[in-house]
Amino acid sequence: MPVMIFNSRSYHIGWFSDPSRDTNAFGGFYYLCISLFMVVLIMLPWKQTWLKMLLVVGTIYIIKSFLANVGILHSYVWWDYPYYILIHVIVFMLCAKMSRQLNLGLT
Repeated sequence: MPVMIFNSRSYHIGWFSDPSRDTNAFGGFYYLCISLFMVVLIMLPWKQTWLKMLLVVGTIYIIKSFLANVGILHSYVWWDYPYYILIHVIVFMLCAKMSRQLNLGLT
């Protein structure tokens, strides 16, 4: 959403000559990988949700920092980095809650 509505970030990976195609292609790949990571975390039988949350925040921060340092991620507004992490935490919490509710319905 920040890319489409606010134009707050872009990805320059070099796959295409058009920067917007680069952003769309890499963004799709990136969010697919993050989604798979979150599914694996949610499905782990750990009782400590705070530990999973800490792992989400740490992993997202490390990935964001790496992408920015190698020149792939370009943020154009000051609030993009906090938003980048916060939105992943919110999505993780919502998905974990839905997973618990669905699991309760199966037992």
